[in-house]
Amino acid sequence: MPLACAIVLPAPSVVVTVMSRNALANAASLRTGTFVPLTGTGLQRQQFSAADDANGTTHVFDERTARWLSTPTLPMRSFQDHTGFVMASATSAAGYSAHASRLEAIALPEPALAVQALDGGAIVRTQNHLFAFAGTPEDLSLHGWPAEGVACVPGSTWRHQLRLAPGHVAIHAVGPRTSGPVELAPFGTLWLDLQQIALQQFVVAAPGEERVEFATPIPDLAVLRGTEWTVQALVLPPIGTAYLTAPSSLMLF
Repeated sequence: MPLACAIVLPAPSVVVTVMSRNALANAASLRTGTFVPLTGTGLQRQQFSAADDANGTTHVFDERTARWLSTPTLPMRSFQDHTGFVMASATSAAGYSAHASRLEAIALPEPALAVQALDGGAIVRTQNHLFAFAGTPEDLSLHGWPAEGVACVPGSTWRHQLRLAPGHVAIHAVGPRTSGPVELAPFGTLWLDLQQIALQQFVVAAPGEERVEFATPIPDLAVLRGTEWTVQALVLPPIGTAYLTAPSSLMLF
């Protein structure tokens, strides 16, 4: 049986420089091999890829999409795991997941007493409440994303799952990545090059299931080695607006 993948879980990306009188920060993107700038009025280098400006905004560099995410939360305590972190203050909390490319904040009704990061998710406990942040994306490749060093090889099987609520259907596609994000209101952000789709499927979850599982054989072709493929789905709920999932990536070595 050929080796299907090798797993290395990194910490979130690191802000490497803050310069020009705290007005510019740069993050190194391992995926693109470039620096991605962030401008502000009072940036400071922080742990876990965050830089806070003078008006209390927290900025986090997301390696999967090679862009900065922002939330109006000023953290006082930060806790990290392999693929994300959680921040909490007396009045608010925020969680970041590298797997899901999500940075989300909530207001706390009372100060946090305990905070814990859990493999891309998080728990925040106050005196009378318990809050949880789920960092697992809807579109999840079991082989991770390129910055983790998690990769398949040609001739192996790509295993993937898409979370779908009852009654939802989806168009699931695989292809080259776009040169940059394309905003498609009201559906969300497109990361796939629609002119070069390699695989497209119309899927629905089996009765009693809330996910679709894929086991796709990868052709044993040398030309596929060293290529990166982006995975994304358009989900169509029975009621409401269709939406695009966050991108997932497959790297072939």
